[in-house]
Amino acid sequence: MGRGLRTVRKRLIVILAAVLAAAVTAYLLVPNGGGLLSWAWLQTGEPSGSGGRASPIASPVPQRQWVVRFPLSANQAGPQAATRPSPTPGPRPSATPVPTPTPPPVTPTPTPQLPPRLQGLPPSPYKRLADYPRPKPDSGYGFHINAAAYPPDPVVFEQQILPNLKALGATWVTVWLANASPASLDYVKKLIDNGFEVVLRYHPVVPAPHPYYVPDPNELAQFTRLGVHYIVTGNEPNLKNENVDDRVHSAAEIARQWVVSADRIKAAGGIPLLYPMSSGPSGMEMLRGMLEWMKANNALDALDGAAVAIHNRPLNKPLDVIDDSSFRTYELVDDLIREYLGHSLPILGTEAGYTFGDLIDPRFPRVSPEGHMNGNLEIIYGFRDGRWRDSLFCQNFWILSGFGTRTFFADWWIENPLYFGQSLPIVEALKSMPKFERKFQSPDFQR
Repeated sequence: MGRGLRTVRKRLIVILAAVLAAAVTAYLLVPNGGGLLSWAWLQTGEPSGSGGRASPIASPVPQRQWVVRFPLSANQAGPQAATRPSPTPGPRPSATPVPTPTPPPVTPTPTPQLPPRLQGLPPSPYKRLADYPRPKPDSGYGFHINAAAYPPDPVVFEQQILPNLKALGATWVTVWLANASPASLDYVKKLIDNGFEVVLRYHPVVPAPHPYYVPDPNELAQFTRLGVHYIVTGNEPNLKNENVDDRVHSAAEIARQWVVSADRIKAAGGIPLLYPMSSGPSGMEMLRGMLEWMKANNALDALDGAAVAIHNRPLNKPLDVIDDSSFRTYELVDDLIREYLGHSLPILGTEAGYTFGDLIDPRFPRVSPEGHMNGNLEIIYGFRDGRWRDSLFCQNFWILSGFGTRTFFADWWIENPLYFGQSLPIVEALKSMPKFERKFQSPDFQR
């Protein structure tokens, strides 16, 4: 009997072990059960079981989405918030109104006052557009040589910059400098000695030039003695990165700054340029605000013998588009100047031209290498054929190349990094084009 009982016990143990093993196996193999199989799927990055097969109580499940998520079966309740006893009702607090604090009085921003003007400035010799200086010969176009505020390496200048400027038919250049160091002065002198009309962009990099920077007349005089005529001492004050004042759109502050600077430029023997604005409505708004402030403060005379710098970049728009962010923005600026002065001032595009790859306006195609060539050639042909207004003195294309500043890749004409390091197609087109003297519509410009 003892041996029989032991045999029965062994058989019962085997049966119970088999039943237990089957139950554990079934649990592990249920994908929606939240068991170890789901955990294993999470560890291997495979989808949880809920995405692998259809649930008998749901619509057919789409194909597996390979997204790792915490396993939670459809019939498994989520975590519940702890149950809290209901508060015992009691008397409600009285609705005593909370006193509203009185706001502090707003201190109005003081209106900028016109500073004392320089006295004894000689009358301007520039009465008509034709009186203003131009290079000889004058093709009407040139380049903002690079995007740095310091002169390029002398070897690079002699071997690359100067030969390319001449080969491309440029007669104007924009030069950005932040000081009157011997290297800066030598750089400008070489350009003037080679017949270029230099537009001097003279202001620091840091801090931003607006609304406080005004130039030192003694520094400016060192450049005018070399033959520099046109000087602009600021850049796009309608943009916050160029304007340290929170009141970015304070045209009055910028106008006050410009009047002070213009007097100093004239005292140094130069022609002050109104600050160029960035494309868009804020630029035209600020320019009008500046003119309005000068009119209200009897300071429009600061524009006697002055000129205007603009950034009439066409973006990816055709040249016949006339708005505040196009090539023909210059016409809007010209009309605005005439509204306040009754006559035009010279308009110098110190940053101009199409940029390779631009797609700013979705109505028009992206600027391809061929579009860059054709569009910029049309600007140049307009000078050759006398198509543009006489007030548009020049278009200095932004930019010739990097030459020490590895930025603005899309804008480089020479060795463009986005064009496999090659020069853009317009470079060879201009080198092979016969050189010309630009045409004006008025006979006053004949010389």
